[in-house]
Amino acid sequence: LRYKFKSGLSYENLLFDGMFLSVGDLKKQVAERRGMIATELAIHKPDTGEMYTSDAQLLPRNTQVVISRVPLGPQTKKVIVENKLEREAERQAQTASLTSNTFPVIPGAAMAGADGAGPGGAPIDEAAALSNFVDASYSNWSSEVHKGGR
Repeated sequence: LRYKFKSGLSYENLLFDGMFLSVGDLKKQVAERRGMIATELAIHKPDTGEMYTSDAQLLPRNTQVVISRVPLGPQTKKVIVENKLEREAERQAQTASLTSNTFPVIPGAAMAGADGAGPGGAPIDEAAALSNFVDASYSNWSSEVHKGGR
């Protein structure tokens, strides 16, 4: 399928599987490519200017269309802003829940502070810390295996 925006100079190709593509799918794919919203796009026939009114209408392969942007109404803009605020609130809640989770402390594993120092202020060698972590993980695993836990 070939499309161009009303203000564009040349057509762009849109590859898809099958013999037909619905107008709604075309809008979604173009909107994703351009960072737009599918509801603000209108699809027209290039020769007659006739608009495809139904998103369910099928466009055959090798069709050329012209896309134009339709201004969003005030209610649509309000819904978009509300959805954006809801998504942001969900992200903040997820971030808060991730940062509040506590992680188990493995005995024998040295923990470094923000300054790279371990307990008592002594600097920690990264290789030694990693070795301690692996040894502690192995000892926990081997004790579970000998108890029959796994």
